[in-house]
Amino acid sequence: KSFFNGTVLKKDLTRFWPLWAIYFIVGLFLCINKSTDLYYQNALTYTEFLTTAIPAMCVYALLTAQLVFGDLFQGRLCNAVHALPVRREGLFFSHFTAGLLMGLVPNLIIAIIAMPGMESLWMVAPLWYVIVSLSYFLFFCMAVFCMHCAGNPIGALAMYALINCLGPMVMACVENFYLSMLYGVELTDKTEL
Repeated sequence: KSFFNGTVLKKDLTRFWPLWAIYFIVGLFLCINKSTDLYYQNALTYTEFLTTAIPAMCVYALLTAQLVFGDLFQGRLCNAVHALPVRREGLFFSHFTAGLLMGLVPNLIIAIIAMPGMESLWMVAPLWYVIVSLSYFLFFCMAVFCMHCAGNPIGALAMYALINCLGPMVMACVENFYLSMLYGVELTDKTEL
């Protein structure tokens, strides 16, 4: 028996095409705009672009997971889908694959289209694709985990926000409370060096 269902994958990709089409168009516009700036300036333009792309990946991964796994929060739809002759593993992996394709394929097309505009710095585009794809994969996996652990979409959103904000919250606690007890120890920001 298969752990994958092509019909569910096709349904997810065609049903939620407006989300990833809007993401693709906006990302293409921003990336091509930055790639022309990159040729006239330097490679730091793309690192500045990544500082806005990573939070965008965080939000986009959450929206994708909410849509693809949205049937978990509607009782009648969940029961109807699970009554079909499809295994639960097949549903999960089909939804998961659709969510990954919604994030990885538009980024790949954007990187391929942006490469000619960068001329001699064309290697920045594959590096950008790897960084953005890994961040999307991380955020999407966290969002899927939250979708399956929470009982409703608001709870999943709160759990996702807590997981993503946990690192900065711990760092703020360490800086404010613990470092004041250690004489002579201080954290410096690496960007100032």
